[in-house]
Amino acid sequence: MADYNEWWETGKVPERLLKPYRRPLFHILEKQMGRKQISILVGLRRVGKTTLLYQLVDSLLRRGISPKNVLYFSFDEHAGAAAKTVLDIYEREVLLKRWQDFEETVYIFLDEIQKSEKWEDGLKKLYDLNYRIKFIISGSASLRIRKKGKETLAGRIMENVLFPLSFKEFLALNGTGKIDAKLQEKKLKILFERYLKMGGFPEFAAEDDIEFIRSQIKDIVVDRIVYQDIPDVFGIREKHKVLAVVKAICSNPGMIVNYQHLASDLDTTRQTISNMLEYLELTFLVRKVYNFSKNFLISERKLKKWFVCDHSLINAYCKNVEQGKIIENVIANHLDAKFFWRSPQKEEVDIIINNGEIVPIEVKYRNKVRVSDLRGLLKFCKKFKCNTAIIITKDIHREEKIKTVLVKFIPAWYFLFSRAFVKGG
Repeated sequence: MADYNEWWETGKVPERLLKPYRRPLFHILEKQMGRKQISILVGLRRVGKTTLLYQLVDSLLRRGISPKNVLYFSFDEHAGAAAKTVLDIYEREVLLKRWQDFEETVYIFLDEIQKSEKWEDGLKKLYDLNYRIKFIISGSASLRIRKKGKETLAGRIMENVLFPLSFKEFLALNGTGKIDAKLQEKKLKILFERYLKMGGFPEFAAEDDIEFIRSQIKDIVVDRIVYQDIPDVFGIREKHKVLAVVKAICSNPGMIVNYQHLASDLDTTRQTISNMLEYLELTFLVRKVYNFSKNFLISERKLKKWFVCDHSLINAYCKNVEQGKIIENVIANHLDAKFFWRSPQKEEVDIIINNGEIVPIEVKYRNKVRVSDLRGLLKFCKKFKCNTAIIITKDIHREEKIKTVLVKFIPAWYFLFSRAFVKGG
């Protein structure tokens, strides 16, 4: 246990465990340190959850919290260990007094908590006894954490999701500082092309070897989820078929999955494909987007599009994917998109934003867009009475009134760099 908590001896977190850049979610979690509720941090493997936890420990120590009043423990290296046992040892051998005797708060960080048996029971007991304990727990398998949290810890949790890096975060992590888009357009375009190649995993943001990134994405992200996490949590046996589903989405991001056809291709059942997609989504490896309707129950029953969590997966498995499809995947992730639209006549709009105002977004990643290319977009605007629409382009940047709709043509790099409509912007 002491190996994880060097600050018990030194009074500070080792520099090798910290990164200078703090992601926006850090500041949200930092504010939660003053709240009793259990803070839950979930997200895809290797997106920086553990680094964020160490940054929070560092923040606490800098605020004057006693080093031994901060515990970090990872169940990733001790799968199956009981959280209650870890806490009992910490109380008995490190704190040297009982929980009820503490007047100051003790901060307990439990990483990859889903690998601990019956972790929720031990936390619930200590929480309900109203001891001065703040729990911060993290994990990559969201289903087990969310399910147990809602069943056992209802009303006691605050959930936080850490996503791969956005383009703006990628810029900040590379130390570019403040950039004026108008004055430094050329630099931003170069950095955007780099982002498209490298992807949104923090540890690869400064990496130049694309082949190394591809192999690492396969080995330490996808393979561990497909061959370890999903079997451990869900007991699935057909692991190679799960990987085949991932590759299918990588080869055609934004694909509308026909479950029956895919099941036939993989010699399995429709229900198995449905289960696999659910498991992959719950580990944050893929995301689904619903066909838009003002009635969500109708949307739920319609066809769904599927994207991968980060475009680096596309680069890892497929080298000839149309760039416009990659950009669509990037935009969908940045917007945390929930909807697209497809009419019975198969007219489509790539992404629909509905935050009080319905805004359709179409990706046309090129430098020439004709009005005839916007037929589906304009039909959607007429049907749902939209006054504004967005076209994501390569370099076109202008506004144009087409019929009754103000169409904003925005380059992808500028759209992702600007604050408008961007998740976390």
